[in-house]
Amino acid sequence: MGGGFAVYLHPLLPHDPLLCQTDQLWKQYDSYSLGTFVKYTTCGNTQQHVECRWLPEDETVENEPLGDEESGGSLVHEPKAVETEDCGACTGNGHSLKVEKCVYNNLYACKECGKICKNLFSLKSHTLTHTGEKPYLCAVCGRGFRQSSALKIHMQTHTGEKPHACEICGKCFGTRGDLKIHKLIHTKETPHVCSLCGKGFRYVLSLKVHTRTHTGEKPYTCNICGRDFLTHSHMKTHSLAHTGEKPYLCSACGKGFVTNKDLRRHGLIHSADKPYMCSLCEKGFCQKSQLEPHMIKKHNVQKAYICQVCGNGYPENQALKKHSVAHLQLQ
Repeated sequence: MGGGFAVYLHPLLPHDPLLCQTDQLWKQYDSYSLGTFVKYTTCGNTQQHVECRWLPEDETVENEPLGDEESGGSLVHEPKAVETEDCGACTGNGHSLKVEKCVYNNLYACKECGKICKNLFSLKSHTLTHTGEKPYLCAVCGRGFRQSSALKIHMQTHTGEKPHACEICGKCFGTRGDLKIHKLIHTKETPHVCSLCGKGFRYVLSLKVHTRTHTGEKPYTCNICGRDFLTHSHMKTHSLAHTGEKPYLCSACGKGFVTNKDLRRHGLIHSADKPYMCSLCEKGFCQKSQLEPHMIKKHNVQKAYICQVCGNGYPENQALKKHSVAHLQLQ
């Protein structure tokens, strides 16, 4: 196992701990090989601030195997750490008192990769990522999921339920997380910035995947042809080319698709909804990919500028900016 957490007390006033503290060695849980920790009897000048630090490996505890072999991990006893903001009163004075009270939490370590989980349920759920088991099956299409919450979200693709609506543009989403990400389109916020090239991203997962384009890392490998991929979803979509499986079925005509994105794009054919509108002739299109070539070929513009909020297309960037003001006024 790697390191562990320990709690440090910073004194309210700078002073030598040995002048006002009584120290003693404190051993506990010897059967678990926890090692020796130091305990102080504190005076009134302590406990101004609690600091959480990461201990080296040789100062941390060892693992105790779980009695339940099916859990796929081991029980870990760690000091309970309290995280607070930095204390300005004691910054830089160099005085700290080590572990006034050592309280142990039961954490759980995966025997495959060493990942620490906060409870047995989380450990069992994590273990499924190694076994590939997906016990929660969709009654409609048979697709499996590791967690019941993931199955619940997936069911919305069949029912069409999207309970979370954007108050700016009215677009609806299946999960609160998807809505939160969508709102970054309106704010133009990209809080996660690549340290190598400076490119910004809306959420941290996109940054993580982008970083692999610099490192060349492709951690996901197809077990059929050996091709490597940046993301698990790309590999999973690729694997369907080997099996011929098309799990996403159109409820209107029964046509199958490899991805849910392809199904949604196809679904616009059956609906009267044409969200992408040409501002020059007011012709509507089901897909953004149809609007752009229309404006370039039909109206002889060099580039089509598409509004990310409502899908309207404009021949000039200035016209798009002027249009975008209407959305901002609705906020």
